[in-house]
Amino acid sequence: MKRRIRLSEWAKRDDVSKVTAWRMAKAGGIPSAVLAPTGRWYVEIDDQQNRPMTVAYALASSCFDPNDLDRQVAKIAEWALKNHIPVDQYIREIGLGVNDGRRQLNDILRDPSIGTIIVEHRDHLSRFGYHLIEMALNAHDRRIIVIDDSKCDRTASDDIMNILSLFASQRCAPNDARLRARRAIEILRS
Repeated sequence: MKRRIRLSEWAKRDDVSKVTAWRMAKAGGIPSAVLAPTGRWYVEIDDQQNRPMTVAYALASSCFDPNDLDRQVAKIAEWALKNHIPVDQYIREIGLGVNDGRRQLNDILRDPSIGTIIVEHRDHLSRFGYHLIEMALNAHDRRIIVIDDSKCDRTASDDIMNILSLFASQRCAPNDARLRARRAIEILRS
């Protein structure tokens, strides 16, 4: 949808001085510039502000495997291209799916201009409570697209390990927390 804006707004938006924009419009350098009968210049632009943004979100559980983030982004980009869905931003984050303190995901969920979130697996968005997030977004005409709805190859012990290390890291150093979580899993298995 097209709309008209003042030449001064167009200049500010495109980081051009008002005088330069006026000279460009007068010389025909701005094809969509129109001189109104009142003597004011207007520019017709495509109104992209009303189109909600689409964001691709990739999550890796450790910084030891950054290639997993690249693989997820590549898979989402390929899927989006095949399905003709333009992706405005690719966001990569390292953290646990059970942790609700992921800064970038929280920013995505808070931003009302983001209409669609694309993830490879639903576990990359949230290990628990995925349906609650989905319902909350749907209530505001936003959606989540999961491109691979198959089960992840994680087990319940992996989830318990992540939860224990998350809680233990609040009380002690992160490496020590991982060690304590592993010991707890070993005790549970025996």
